[in-house]
Amino acid sequence: MMAVQWQQVRWGMVLCVVTVLYSFVLGAAMGGQEALFKDHFKQTVQINAIQVFGDDNAKMDRAKERAWTYTKRSHMHAAGVGIIGLALMLMIPLVTSSRLFQHGLSLAYGLGSLAYPLTWLIAGFRVPTMGTTSAAKASIEWLAMPSVFLLVASTTVILILLLRWGLSKEKPYS
Repeated sequence: MMAVQWQQVRWGMVLCVVTVLYSFVLGAAMGGQEALFKDHFKQTVQINAIQVFGDDNAKMDRAKERAWTYTKRSHMHAAGVGIIGLALMLMIPLVTSSRLFQHGLSLAYGLGSLAYPLTWLIAGFRVPTMGTTSAAKASIEWLAMPSVFLLVASTTVILILLLRWGLSKEKPYS
């Protein structure tokens, strides 16, 4: 039986747990203060009614709806990528022996898991001030694109390492 050392993946694990905690806190805030969130979105839309929405009620209603949807999406994505990340962190020490590589891989996923859900929250709060979801998403592309890249790239690397390990006739790394 091989001894697994977790030191190299600890910061990735910490970031994933922070992401899960963020999901719990946001979910609790949304559940306990839903009216507060929705009132904030409504007031922000009203402030921008003429300048941003041309006093179009349909556009204003859509912006309030999308802001709330993006906030919920932030909560759900945080829960998902955080928990998945913890599972992936458990596999990293099993499939590669390079401690520096383990550290970098876990850190990449952890950073992506924390940043990606935040992009949905930021976009949600920007929709009522920017008028469209496209504008809100474009305004945070600088954070969204790298965070998605970190998640997809690190997950792909872990999958490749798992496939290599699974197809290998050699003993696992120790």
